[in-house]
Amino acid sequence: MKKGILAIIITLIMLISIIAIPASIGATNGPPDLLMCFCLDSSGSIDEGEWNIMKQGLYNAIADETVVTRDGTVEICITRFEYIGWEVMAPTVVDDSTIAGILSTIDGMPKSSGMTNIADGIDQSVETMEKSAYFNDDSVWKAIN
Repeated sequence: MKKGILAIIITLIMLISIIAIPASIGATNGPPDLLMCFCLDSSGSIDEGEWNIMKQGLYNAIADETVVTRDGTVEICITRFEYIGWEVMAPTVVDDSTIAGILSTIDGMPKSSGMTNIADGIDQSVETMEKSAYFNDDSVWKAIN
């Protein structure tokens, strides 16, 4: 009898853990309202000071919860470009469990220095956005900034 009760308790604990996991990994109850890719020019036509201004502006905007909410309604990704586009961060839903990693990624973005190929930056942004589970969801607005 005691083994049966223990088995029931363990089963309930496992079920509760499985149900709680999505909230702890940044999942929402539905798709985000917006999927936005930030595409940054890190080519040779941008000097180090200008690069740092772009990075700091993006960092400040995302760090400010009144600008980018942390309630799972916004998913972002980041690309940068020079002569080719680079994925910096795959699509990530912004919430309390992901914000520190997002800000750390922005802070650590390196500057490159090749020729300016805006078209490849846009192509890379679209390719990165397509990795989102919500990319084909018509209820989610998509934008490249």
